Amino acid sequence: LLDFESKRTHNVVVEAVNKHVDPRFVDLGSFRDQTIVRVSVSDIDEPPIFQPAEGAVMEVQEDAKVGSLVGIVLARDPDVMNKPVRFSIEPTTDQDMIFHIDANSGAITLGKILDRETAGWHNITVKAIEAGTLISVLYIFITLMWYHLSIPNLKFVKTIHYADLFL
Repeated sequence: LLDFESKRTHNVVVEAVNKHVDPRFVDLGSFRDQTIVRVSVSDIDEPPIFQPAEGAVMEVQEDAKVGSLVGIVLARDPDVMNKPVRFSIEPTTDQDMIFHIDANSGAITLGKILDRETAGWHNITVKAIEAGTLISVLYIFITLMWYHLSIPNLKFVKTIHYADLFL
């Protein structure tokens, strides 16, 4: 695999051999020759790389308030260190704008109150954009953690003692 960022040139020794020598030319010596071929790897601008590169699972409490942090996505430019990468949520995957993402930091926050009874999970697609044209996507699965609004009030009618079980 050729990668400009890891090694820009490669030297390859190429040897040519004529195995079928014409008897008239045997006295001219070996029909074998070598040369060094230098391969220069050209740089192409590659899209950002998410870390981790595959889909992410995030969890958020059902009772989380608007503006609460859900998670952070990270991406980097494989060509230039510290080159800015901007983030956005693909609008078709969050039409109700339940989630927001900070374009610079990748922090995903809540834009609306969640209701687990309406939707127990959400799938969104986050885009990492470099130089305005190079785009990578990351699929994020957001699970709503259960939050019970009413805690049952338990009352004991009769206390059972261990000794009563054997009577």
